Parts: sequence; structure tokens; C-alpha cells
Amino acid sequence: MHKKERESTANDGWHGGSAENVAAHLDESVETVAILEKRKPLAPHLPPAPPTDLARAATAAAHSASRNASSTVRSLPLPANPRGCAALSDCTSLLSNAAGQLARTEAELRRLRPGTLRWQLDNAQTWASAAMTCQDTCLDSFRGLAGPTRDAVAGQVVQVSQLTSNALYLIARLASAQGRGR
Repeated sequence: MHKKERESTANDGWHGGSAENVAAHLDESVETVAILEKRKPLAPHLPPAPPTDLARAATAAAHSASRNASSTVRSLPLPANPRGCAALSDCTSLLSNAAGQLARTEAELRRLRPGTLRWQLDNAQTWASAAMTCQDTCLDSFRGLAGPTRDAVAGQVVQVSQLTSNALYLIARLASAQGRGR
């Protein structure tokens, strides 16, 4: 990477980049959810997926990706500078915590019960949101740094954050639908 590129990427909008990148991610998320809901392009003969199944599937995907990202980041070589080492250490811990929060979310969605549904969905939203906070904080720890370690971490965390965002959206939508059903 050229020095000028390194400087610009080190200072870019770290949480999704430009407004165009954020809009593209939102469009992609909406398309993904629409495909999953309707299943038309994948299997036109199947009925739409139930919202609970969508939330569970999205959370399972985010949890799996989070575990993989945590493992990948943990295996990265230590950066040469102390600030980079501290950022990598913090990020490793935060990604492990995010994976744990998503595991709790996934488990809660597997055991939904009519009498406690609203409370369980609130728990799931809280834990998925906590996972996103950990992911964002991981990226924040590399703010102002440049180099291959930061780029490798960012690649992992951005992907996991997108999946976690999708899961959180589907959980929130499920919770909203349950609130209207009262």
C-alpha cells in the first residue's frame, strides 16, 4: 500500500467509511433480509421464513463469524510498536467478549417461551447490542494506527459487525412485532 493510501485509510471514517459505504451496507443488509424472508431467489417453492427463524439464523451466522474473527485476530503477529500491541490485545479481548454475547443471544433465541417472550427478546437485543459495542470499541483501539495488523483486524471486524447488525435488526423487528401483538 502506498504511503498516501495508508494515511487516508488510517484516518477514514473507521465505522463504515463514507456515507456512500454506509448506504451501500444498508442496501445490502436490506436485500439480504428480503431474500431470507421471501426465499424466492433461493427456493421459490418454499413459503416465507418465520421471523423467529430469521433472527435465529442471523444470530447464529454472526456468532460463528465472531468466533472465527476472534480466533483469526488472536493468531495475528504482534505489531512492532507498543500502541499497536496494546490495541491488538484489547481487540482480542473485546472480540472474545462479543462472541460470548452473541452466544448468549443465540441461546436465548433458541428457548423463547410465550410467557417470557418480551423479556427474552429484550435480553437478546441487549446482548447483541453489547456485542456490537465490543466490535466498535475494538476498531476504536486502532484509530490513528496504520499497517497490516490494523487492516487485518478491520477486515474481520467490519464483516462481523455487518452480520451482528443484521441479527440485531431482525431481533428488534421480532420484538416490535411481539409488542404489536399484545
